[in-house]
Amino acid sequence: MWETIIGGVIALVGSFGAMWFQSRRTLRARMDEITAERKVIANGEAYNYIKYVEAAHLQDTPEKAANVAHQYESWLFANRLFLPSEFVSNWLSLRTNLH
Repeated sequence: MWETIIGGVIALVGSFGAMWFQSRRTLRARMDEITAERKVIANGEAYNYIKYVEAAHLQDTPEKAANVAHQYESWLFANRLFLPSEFVSNWLSLRTNLH
């Protein structure tokens, strides 16, 4: 009788462990998918913002281009985790050169 009770407890603990492990793997996979999607979106938006700054620099004064760069800076710092590290440093260099 004790063997049956101990076996049931072990089976119960094993099933809870398997459910926990599976839910953790599923959550991690979903988080990776969301991060990848966010990176794609952020890179596309960053490319557009760089083009806006370049267009402002070519068509208007450097001050106007600096204002455009400053306008998108809050977005940049909010999304810097999803952008390549070189992008942030290049953006800051561009902003500094425009000033």
